[in-house]
Amino acid sequence: MLLGAARVLLMTPLLERYAQDRYGPCSVTVCTDTGAAVMDSMWAILASGGTAVLATPQLTAAQISEICVHGCETFGELPSGLSALAADSPMPGLAFSGRAAAAGIAAEGALTAAELERVMQREREWVDRALAPGPLRLCPYTASSSIAGAGLESQGVQPAPIAYYTSAASDAPALMADFWASVRRMLEGGEETTSSIILSAPAWDNRWLEWRDTIFPLLESGVIAAGLGRTVGIVCFHPAYDVPSPAYLAKHRFGHMHSLATLRRWLREHEPHLESGLSDGDLSTAAAQMRRSPHAVINVLWSRQLEVAEAKRRSSLLYATNIARILAVTKVAGKA
Repeated sequence: MLLGAARVLLMTPLLERYAQDRYGPCSVTVCTDTGAAVMDSMWAILASGGTAVLATPQLTAAQISEICVHGCETFGELPSGLSALAADSPMPGLAFSGRAAAAGIAAEGALTAAELERVMQREREWVDRALAPGPLRLCPYTASSSIAGAGLESQGVQPAPIAYYTSAASDAPALMADFWASVRRMLEGGEETTSSIILSAPAWDNRWLEWRDTIFPLLESGVIAAGLGRTVGIVCFHPAYDVPSPAYLAKHRFGHMHSLATLRRWLREHEPHLESGLSDGDLSTAAAQMRRSPHAVINVLWSRQLEVAEAKRRSSLLYATNIARILAVTKVAGKA
C-alpha cells in the first residue's frame, strides 16, 4: 500500500526506531520518489557501505522485490544481505546489512581533479571528431560537442546541451552511484535542459571484458528495475570495444552494436560494391570503431528521441554509410 506524504512524515520516527531495534546502529533514508531517485539512493548506500535502511513508500512490494533481484544478481551471494524490509516495518523498503564488493573488480589509484578535467576535454574532442559534423559524422543529430537533438525539430524535439560527467569510480557500486545521480539530474531537468549524457569512467579503460560482462548487464537490469525502459536508452562505448558474438548479443543486446551479419546485410543493400570485397576482419574493425572512444563511456539518451530519430532515418542506410565513411577515412589516414 502506497503511503501519502503526511503518513510518511508520521511513520518516519517509527521507522528509525524499528531500524535501530532490528539492525542496530544504521543510517535511515526515506525516498518519497520512484525510478531513478530510488536507484540513486540505493547505489549511494551500496557505494558507501555499512548497515542502512532505505524506505521506499511509493514502491509496491513487486517493485521492491525486482530491485532486490537486480542487486543480488549483480553481486551473487551478498556477505550480509540486501533484502526487502519485513512485513512488520512501519514503511516498505530495503535493508542493507553490509558492503558487497563486486567480484573481480580491483581498486585503482584515485584520479586528480586535473586528470578528470583532461578526461572530459578528450571526450568533448571525440564528440566533435566522431559524432558531430567532423570527419566521421556518425550521429546526424549531434550538432557539436555541446548540443545534440538537432535536426528533429519538426518532430517536436528541440536541441539541448549535452551533459558531461566524469566518474573516478573503480568499482561497480561507486560507478552505479555516479551513473544514477547523473540520470536523476537528467530526468529532473527534462529534455529541454539535457539532450543526453556522456559519462566517462577512465578507471575502466583497460577493462573491456568487465565493462561488457559486468557493467552493461548491470545497467540493463537497473533500468528495467527502475521502470525506465521506455524513458532512457543507453549506448556502450569503450577504447577497446569489440562487437560481441551473435551468442552474446542474443542475450545482451542492450547498449551494443548490431551484429556483423546484420551490418553486412545492410552494406549489401546500400553499398554493394564495398560489401563484396570487404573481409570479415575489416568489417569487424569498422563496426567496432563506431563504438570506440578515448575512455569507457556510458551514453544516456531519451527513448522518445531515439524513437523519433528511428522514424526519420533508415538505420540500415545510416550504418552502411558510417561503415563506408570509417573505411574511407582509415584508408586516407593509412596513406598519409
